[in-house]
Amino acid sequence: MATKPKTKQRDLSSDSSKSDSSKNSSIGDVKDLSPADDKVFNKYGMAAEIVNTVLKELIAEIKVDAEVGELCSRGDARLLQLTSSLFKREKNVQKGIAMPTCISIDNCACHFSPLRSEPKVLLKEGQVVKIDLGAHVDGYIATAAHTVVVGATRDNKVTGKKANVIVSAYNIMEMVLRMLKPEKNFKNVEISERIGKMAKIYETTPIENMLSHQVERFRSVGDKQIIQNPTDEQKSKTEKCTFENYEVYTIDILISTGEGKSKTLDARTTIFKKTDDMVYNLKLKTSRTFFHEALQKFGSMPFSIRDFEDEKVAKIGSTECAKHDLMQSYPVLYEKEGEYVAQFKCTAIIMPNGIYKITGIPLDNATLKCDMKIDNNEFLALLNEPLKPKKKKGGSGGGDKEINKEIVVENKKENNLNKEKVVGKVMSDYNLNRSRSAAILDSKSLFAYPISKTYSVPNISDYSINYTIYHGLKTYDNVKPTAYTTYRSYFPYKNYEPSHLNSLYWNDKPTHFSNSYNRILQPRHYTDHIKSPFFLNYSCTYYPWLWI
Repeated sequence: MATKPKTKQRDLSSDSSKSDSSKNSSIGDVKDLSPADDKVFNKYGMAAEIVNTVLKELIAEIKVDAEVGELCSRGDARLLQLTSSLFKREKNVQKGIAMPTCISIDNCACHFSPLRSEPKVLLKEGQVVKIDLGAHVDGYIATAAHTVVVGATRDNKVTGKKANVIVSAYNIMEMVLRMLKPEKNFKNVEISERIGKMAKIYETTPIENMLSHQVERFRSVGDKQIIQNPTDEQKSKTEKCTFENYEVYTIDILISTGEGKSKTLDARTTIFKKTDDMVYNLKLKTSRTFFHEALQKFGSMPFSIRDFEDEKVAKIGSTECAKHDLMQSYPVLYEKEGEYVAQFKCTAIIMPNGIYKITGIPLDNATLKCDMKIDNNEFLALLNEPLKPKKKKGGSGGGDKEINKEIVVENKKENNLNKEKVVGKVMSDYNLNRSRSAAILDSKSLFAYPISKTYSVPNISDYSINYTIYHGLKTYDNVKPTAYTTYRSYFPYKNYEPSHLNSLYWNDKPTHFSNSYNRILQPRHYTDHIKSPFFLNYSCTYYPWLWI
């Protein structure tokens, strides 16, 4: 989000017709919506990894004669492809684009994402190109932006004010990240002042009325905001705030070689987002159709009308919706002709042990030759400060969180899952490597302890049933057998030798209270499994509610 929105009202459910998104955005306690929860932290990480992947791919495509509209379409397609590969078996998990791909050139500051019907725009040597995009997983948003120069290499370095504005924007973003640390106790207005001071060092100016802001689940712009280069009126009206642990922020920095004043020209606005808590009875049937389709497909996330099949309907509908404030527009903004604008954006999570910059690509200083040097000791100290403490050797690093690296952004993930969906074979057919869950062996009892706290039963992964870690003879007390009557191959065989399996099997015992069954682990010889593989071929209904 680049420009300051007209409203700060919160709307998580968006609309009754947006069923999946509204369910996900309104349930759960505060912990479920915070990166303090590992699942939430990893969902931010999944979205971030996808954003970084697509951003790198697009940067590689920034070449002479590359067509801007085609690059935008390709970026959106990749975002959808990679997000759709996640949580395929979870019907209520929304995921997709959180910011349509925008590619803005030279003095165009932001939000340029042309339609298919518009004249083609081709990249030229030496142009300053800004790429902006975002994705979300289950409503947890990650966005990023990066600036490159067409044709820049180590042998053909960017110099002059182009290099100055790029280095200025990047260093300001890095400085702001470090000022988010709660122990520093910086206020948002103090950060705004330092953004302006840092920009002056490079003889540049922040674009007026641009926001860095808090991000929450299904909410791309939160209450806490940092306005770069605010007007006098905005300074008096800005609500002061500090920053706290487990908050997530989009740091969006746009710096100009000119005066920092932006305006709209003749470029069509193509990006919109549903406005919070606005009600209006649209007059045109075309507009009502557009509004309903936008809610169904995108919910509360920004979208491009390029993604609609009928472009004419999208143009008419978006115009009326924006006129009556049902949709918030993202106008294409320009600096003066002959000036250059650089943009860098990242998503950051504030954790007790530091700042996690989860999106954003490092600046390639080898292709830049900047003549300006920072002479401010405060700014130098901030830039040289690590975002989070280094991990201690032989220790946990003070509770350092790591994003789940098992995120696979290619189709390999689905192929691997398909290989595991097999039923009715004996253990020897799997070479005792039956489960994708890692396990270790307890040498005293020979019972298995899964390393992960929860994981899916391999043979019924379509149902996404999770069950807890068990110790000794404890049963899976959170499985709901009444929903799925057939259970096979509960035990993770991975990394087990045949000799290890001689003490494990499920035994059904009747309870005192009903004809239901309670399963417990009992010794049984391995050869009996081969002759009559109870684990893999036996189906039954049982009720593990009672323990005998």
